[in-house]
Amino acid sequence: MPSAPIFLMIIPAILSKSVNPEREQRIIDYLSNKESISNSEACELLPLKDSSIKKLFSSTVKNKLIVSVDERKSRRYILPRK
Repeated sequence: MPSAPIFLMIIPAILSKSVNPEREQRIIDYLSNKESISNSEACELLPLKDSSIKKLFSSTVKNKLIVSVDERKSRRYILPRK
């Protein structure tokens, strides 16, 4: 029988599904060596599904760590200009 109430055990599992700073850093590290990254390139870099990559990019753009360019299927992400 678990020692902690079940809701305390579920919260860390939910939080672990949120955007991960290590994943954001891997994208930024990649972009410091390359001009841009696409969803498919990020899927290869990080073994994640396309939907997870989209959430990661959305959060990283919202935090102003990267910038999206172009639209829809040709969308790519770059580091912001200084």
